[in-house]
Amino acid sequence: MKTTIKHTTLSLFLALGFTASAQESTLPEEFELPKNTVKAVISYADFEIPKQHFAIRPHHQTYTFQNNRLINYQQSDSTKDWKADINYHYENGQLKSKETVESSKAGMEYKTYKYRTEIKDYKTTYFKIYHTGELDKTIAFYNEAGELRGKSIYNVHGKRTQQIEYNGKEGYRIRKYHNDELMSEITHFNHDGKLTKTVTNVMPGGADEVKVMTLYYYTPKGDPRQMVDFVTVTKNTAQKLSKTTYVDYLYDGDIWVAKIEYGTATKNPGKIVATIRTIETPEKTYHAPSDEQLKTFCQETYQKYLKL
Repeated sequence: MKTTIKHTTLSLFLALGFTASAQESTLPEEFELPKNTVKAVISYADFEIPKQHFAIRPHHQTYTFQNNRLINYQQSDSTKDWKADINYHYENGQLKSKETVESSKAGMEYKTYKYRTEIKDYKTTYFKIYHTGELDKTIAFYNEAGELRGKSIYNVHGKRTQQIEYNGKEGYRIRKYHNDELMSEITHFNHDGKLTKTVTNVMPGGADEVKVMTLYYYTPKGDPRQMVDFVTVTKNTAQKLSKTTYVDYLYDGDIWVAKIEYGTATKNPGKIVATIRTIETPEKTYHAPSDEQLKTFCQETYQKYLKL
């Protein structure tokens, strides 16, 4: 029973992801897009297991960039008659405001967020001001050479939610907190500019501590192709292989336009999901594959999944 609790705790915690902070993602590479992206449209397709039924989802996302900064983001779902439209405004290269409009059958909802930056010595503080008047903040610390050494992230209640320590090109460590209690510590290890390993400790130092080591492997084009997880459920025990995740791609030139993640944890019955991208750059537009190509891609990936 104790092991089950630990696995459940780990799954729930990892599913939470990162806490939103005052520093918004605005660069193309922060959305895993090429640095020179002007526009990107992302959609998804489902391939049911074992029925092998293929369907394009009615939901898609559109990113629009100008001068390497996100100026508009849209989401829509035709089946729900729902759409979100977000506009970003900058001043002297810094994000100043974000306007969100959500429309649905129930009507329209408007929200405005404002941003402020304060610089003092080797510390830069980014404030995000909500439409309610509440604010959260991210404090970035630099050394004398101007290199980022750390970040502290606080929520609207003034409580620290994350502490990030940077070690140059070698990697970085993230500590996550809830109500001032350390919930996890995640260390990222880089080699030649690529993430090669993460070590995650959930509830570090506690009786229910869980440790996960993930190894990352890449395609010749530099995209992740395999992630292998090893888990230590109790202290002072050997790590055991937990799961292996594979990623297959379809490319247009050097840029992937469709990918599927699958692995030993993929459920049957269940589904595999294809992520589909059309990316526009000043030099070229990288086109998403046709529905027929996507269906074939899903079928081929499904055959690989059956051999796991």
